[in-house]
Amino acid sequence: MKQPKVWHPFLFAVYSILFLFAHNISQVSFADLPFPSLLIFSGVIVLWGTLLLIFRNWQLTGVIVTTIILAFFSYGHAHDFIQHHDIILFNISRHRHLFPIYVLLILMVSFFAFRRRNSLETFTRFLNIATIFLVVFVFGEILWYQLFLRPNTTFIDNSAKTNVKDSLDTQTSPPDVYYIILDMYPSNKTLIDYYDTNVDDFEDFLREKGFYIVPESVSNYSHTLESLPSSLNMEYLTFSLNQKSLTSTQYAMIRNSRVMQFLKERGYSFVLVRSGLGPTDRNPLADVVVNCGDYSEYLDVMNQTTMLVVLYMFDSWSKLTNTRRAHVIGMFDEMMKMDQYRSPKFVLAHFLVPHPPFIFGPNGENRVPEGLSLHSETHLPDSAYINQIEYVNKQMKLVIDDILATSDQTPIIIVQGDHGPWQSHFDEDTDEFLKERFGILNAILLPGVPDDSLSAAFTPVNNFRLVFNHAFGSNYEILEDKCYYNNEVSDQFLDVTDRVLGD
Repeated sequence: MKQPKVWHPFLFAVYSILFLFAHNISQVSFADLPFPSLLIFSGVIVLWGTLLLIFRNWQLTGVIVTTIILAFFSYGHAHDFIQHHDIILFNISRHRHLFPIYVLLILMVSFFAFRRRNSLETFTRFLNIATIFLVVFVFGEILWYQLFLRPNTTFIDNSAKTNVKDSLDTQTSPPDVYYIILDMYPSNKTLIDYYDTNVDDFEDFLREKGFYIVPESVSNYSHTLESLPSSLNMEYLTFSLNQKSLTSTQYAMIRNSRVMQFLKERGYSFVLVRSGLGPTDRNPLADVVVNCGDYSEYLDVMNQTTMLVVLYMFDSWSKLTNTRRAHVIGMFDEMMKMDQYRSPKFVLAHFLVPHPPFIFGPNGENRVPEGLSLHSETHLPDSAYINQIEYVNKQMKLVIDDILATSDQTPIIIVQGDHGPWQSHFDEDTDEFLKERFGILNAILLPGVPDDSLSAAFTPVNNFRLVFNHAFGSNYEILEDKCYYNNEVSDQFLDVTDRVLGD
């Protein structure tokens, strides 16, 4: 019988790359694929070529290569599963224990394949067929999403546009509008109550520049992907947490927000300062997209879900691969060049700090944490968080000074946290945890408007309602302040307003 061709290593590599893409499809774009694909296929070719020089057997080396690819792409998932599911029979959640187990499994499979190296025809045919099926399946997933699940970004209704009367026509030069989100930036009360420190100096600076600091402000939601859709659309969310393409809906609401629509309809250009995170990193509706570095969320996910995560144990690797740090620095630098873009403009800048990983010292020193996962629920000592806040404060002072100095007229600026920090696991939704998690910085610069007129901006859902009412003569209703929590168990948002605001 004719010997079967060995296609499965390349097919499984294709499947592995597309599987990661398909399961993050609402957060990434096809532009993310070429670079990691080139790296993976180059690695497969080098590895397979080396093994062929040693064993001179296509079927044997094909099995070994496919096994290594499987181990490479499953390692991060296995590590995360063990870490979060209380598997305590063996303490294998540490890389120093799990990685040798993976190496041992690869060697065992390779040994058995070597023992059967002259009778692998049937197994090779099976692997070829199985990997073809997997590739077709994942292509089908991507196609299904593109045809049926991808949100229409024009879906957002206009129910919030209640009796809008626009005074913009009387303004010859409307002010620029800046919305600056500092991810996981807490309220001063949170820092005093939970971290035994404060940001009085930064808040005093903002007040001197004319900002109104919302006293003890809280977020409407506990996660970025609920907080930003709410604030950018000036409304509470109505979707169920278990609906299909939930993340796609959240991304669409951020990318085609009512705030952006409102300002674009009034002649504003939309300037997006790339964050490196999904919906605030790319937006086809932006008139200007400001590149700040090479950080890619897709590559970050690949690093965290593959065997590459093991290399984060070594400081040298962390330093070399810390593109997120360079990206944050680039964002601060680019924010001090906004005068080059035409006015009036709406600038959206979502900084992924002071959220972990904690990679900045108080003066911007390069700090290498134990892990670089943006999505990690394990925090380092409080001092690292405070140091990163201090760095952010220093950079934000420079940014605010530059914006004010280079603007033809005083702009509208909102500097806001999307949610607060947490010292405990999400499953422990105690009152103490909720108060910490929801407390945020909320600072508004609205020239010509006294502070007492902005006191209704207690939560972000009302920020732009108030801004548009005062700056554009709109008539948006001020909504009741509510706090909703997603504990990742219930498929509905839990109203925790009384628990967050209670004594």
